[in-house]
Amino acid sequence: MLTSEEPPPELSHAEEGVNVGVPLWEVRGTQAERPLKETAEEKHARVQMRLDEIYQEKIRMEAAREAPKPPINPPTSEQRIAEVWADYEEKRDAARLRSQEAGQEDARVVEARETGDLGFSATRMAIERADRRIREVAVSSFLRYSMLSDELAASREQSVEVRVEAKEAEWERRLQDMAAMVERLLATKMVDWTEQSRYGIKGKEVQGLFGQEETTKTPQQEGMGKVFLDPTEVPARREAEERKFSFRTPTKLASQQVTPMTIETPEDEPA
Repeated sequence: MLTSEEPPPELSHAEEGVNVGVPLWEVRGTQAERPLKETAEEKHARVQMRLDEIYQEKIRMEAAREAPKPPINPPTSEQRIAEVWADYEEKRDAARLRSQEAGQEDARVVEARETGDLGFSATRMAIERADRRIREVAVSSFLRYSMLSDELAASREQSVEVRVEAKEAEWERRLQDMAAMVERLLATKMVDWTEQSRYGIKGKEVQGLFGQEETTKTPQQEGMGKVFLDPTEVPARREAEERKFSFRTPTKLASQQVTPMTIETPEDEPA
């Protein structure tokens, strides 16, 4: 980018080093109000005076019932560049017209003007290119953020679905185990009511058949133990058991009265 050591002739020395983003009239007013070397006390007094002016203006607007003015949005970089470029072109054309009317067109002045035009154009193009690059980066960053957010939401939803499916499978397995257990209990405790009515089993008798029978057998089984005998005692023990064994007639036959059988013998005939 071409630069020039000498500033354009239409700009004064007070305007050298001015930021391109600030209008020239604001710079002039600021420089006129504030001295070049300002102490801390002077700055504090100036700020306090400005605050008093703002407060008095607020009181006046409240008394007059005036609505406060909305804040002015700061201009964008393109608007500031266009404003500064228009001001520069206006002053350049005015200086060129004055030099042509005076008939004193200097080659150095023309060269400085052309150099300033090229530098300003290059600066404007660089700023526009930087703004365009910033917008592209902002858009790509937003798209990347949106894509990552969608992926995160999808992964969370997928993990939730996996957990729900695992819970459903676990509960289904538990229900199947409970159903199998109930079927086993029903198979062991079910009573054929036809057989019950046939044999006249009612009430607690059914419980005795299924529930109490086991409880009554258990003490007997627990009380049963093994007795180890000496080999010499086995024949004597067996003989004693055989003596104790006796044939018993059935109760019905024993209860019947047995009539003695009489055998009639013929009398002896006299010889």
